[in-house]
Amino acid sequence: MGVKPGGGGTDVPAVSTVNRLAAVDIMTRMAADPLSAGPIMVRRYGHAIKLPSTPGRKRSSATYVFSTSAWAEQVLKNDRVFATRSVVLRANGRSLHDQIRLGYFSLYGDRHLHYLNLIGKFFSRRRVEQTGERMCEIVAQELDRWPDDGTDFDVTEEIAIVMRKLAVGCIFDHPDDQLGLEAAEQSEKHGRLAGFTLPNYMAARFGARFGAGVHGQANKTAALLNAWARSTLDQPADANLLAALAKSPPPPGEPSSDLRLSAMLWTLLGAAFDTSVSITSTLLVLLARHPDVARKLDDELQAAGDGIERDLTRLMKLPYLDAVVKEALRLVPPAPYQHRRVEFAAQVGSVQFNRADRVYLNAWAINRDPSIYKNPEHFDPDRWFAISPSPYQFLSFSGGPRRCIGLWFGYAFVKSVIAAMLCRWKVTFSPDARVNLKTVLTVRAADGLLIGLSSRDGAFTRSDLKGNFKRYLPAC
Repeated sequence: MGVKPGGGGTDVPAVSTVNRLAAVDIMTRMAADPLSAGPIMVRRYGHAIKLPSTPGRKRSSATYVFSTSAWAEQVLKNDRVFATRSVVLRANGRSLHDQIRLGYFSLYGDRHLHYLNLIGKFFSRRRVEQTGERMCEIVAQELDRWPDDGTDFDVTEEIAIVMRKLAVGCIFDHPDDQLGLEAAEQSEKHGRLAGFTLPNYMAARFGARFGAGVHGQANKTAALLNAWARSTLDQPADANLLAALAKSPPPPGEPSSDLRLSAMLWTLLGAAFDTSVSITSTLLVLLARHPDVARKLDDELQAAGDGIERDLTRLMKLPYLDAVVKEALRLVPPAPYQHRRVEFAAQVGSVQFNRADRVYLNAWAINRDPSIYKNPEHFDPDRWFAISPSPYQFLSFSGGPRRCIGLWFGYAFVKSVIAAMLCRWKVTFSPDARVNLKTVLTVRAADGLLIGLSSRDGAFTRSDLKGNFKRYLPAC
């Protein structure tokens, strides 16, 4: 099958095939240190590369790594050819974890359209605005618990709690639902065990028989998710997202099952808060390193007037806050790579893709394209007042028909938390704070973030943070 190139017929860059030694180098780097692998791949091998298939294997397939927006557009627009694949660790293919790890991300073709028609309205921009008052109230209540006497604490854990409550209370419309909050907490634990690390891989691959690691957690998570869904059986199917998933019929020819339901809930719930924790944590680090940006953002919040942190409609319209969040997303996309699988043979440009070929989109590199972003390694929110990149050039929320369904909630969650923090306090990083970025499912500060909160004094100074983040963000 031929696939017509998108983007007004613009040709995609030629693909270079690397040798097997280079292929081993690339895949090893992507597994061991995906954040540094992206730039190294581009420098050594180019922006569009093909890794040869392994000879002698029964299921031989090639792997492609694309680091240009032109190729990202071709892949993401043609979702029937390039199907979404989960970045969650695969175990032995038969375990409960394997059955629920795909969920929404495994939907393809008509199955995806079925669920998009079913739940899309619960993720609309209008829906976000309707939940704005509740969202700001949840944030305010949670921040009331945080220590504000300058005592150091790990803010990533506290942000995770806020984001779980926002996901349950606003996206699923079940505020203060303890069963939902417990399901969200267990889903997050499951996700931490399902990211690709060597210990996780060993437990996933060989521990199913003993219920070790991700397998034991999958049992707990699935049981809680199904119990939570059953709690809505007395509600109409259009009452909220949870009821819609629990009571609406499955796609034609697919039986209803607790397994299907828990898989959908796990992926939607996890995606709802995990990426928001990643973005918010990253943004705090970038503001600590750029006091001029923090000061300008503080000026905008103060100029907006008292109570701006409780008015989501006005918050979403603040131009500099929007630019700051987008710039953080550009520099540190929560998912540095996006994975697709070729569903049937197709030709794009001069490249013949075969069924089961794998495609990785290098969002980390695409978001640093110097032809679009001047001084791409610099944290410069002002650039967003002069540019308007396409979703394929700004790949933090993906693009095409499978663009992140929760995009508007993601922006709202991050903006509401950051604004509430800065309107209340001066945020200071501990002298002992180390910022070590690590990719499990999303990019996170592996050792947490130690901060202290005190009264605002209008003074902003650069934090001298330690850790590996300087390797990945050399100009920050």
